[in-house]
Amino acid sequence: MICFRHPTPLLQIGSLPPVHCDRQWLRTQIADAAAKAGVTGSYWMGDDIADAILLYLENHFPGGAIPLDQLRAKARQLFHNIGAAHIARHLDLTPPPAHLDLDTLAADAGEGFELSFFTGLAEKLDELARNGIPKVELTGLKPCVKTLRRARSWRKDCEALAAEICAFLQSIPRPQAAISG
Repeated sequence: MICFRHPTPLLQIGSLPPVHCDRQWLRTQIADAAAKAGVTGSYWMGDDIADAILLYLENHFPGGAIPLDQLRAKARQLFHNIGAAHIARHLDLTPPPAHLDLDTLAADAGEGFELSFFTGLAEKLDELARNGIPKVELTGLKPCVKTLRRARSWRKDCEALAAEICAFLQSIPRPQAAISG
């Protein structure tokens, strides 16, 4: 298989696998910092600064993955250089949401091995929390439940397991989990 390198270096967050440095995530982080710094309305330079950071990463960053701390330092330095130190002080660059497919976890656990699934899910969420991930977007709840129940179609016992998984996710303090699909 041939894979072309994406021009933007990946974002390295702790010991997790690198993730794509998302333009919208960066724009949101800059807008949040501007709001915390007391900028009223939308920060008119925010999108341009986010684009400038990404252009730097695409054209001048020597590595394939930039650690989040290094990106934060470079972004703060950029704000200082353009005379916006008041925004730099509020620029945290919290890690972007992680994506986790529940059906993949269920397949790894094996059909009918619910206890192994819950153990694997807890371990994965703990790893994400240890690496500072504030939010996890979960997908594949229905396929996950059908895999664990060995069901071809949705049944009443599937509904009960789905509710149990949702209750488990709501019981954990961190990271915040949101299920879609």
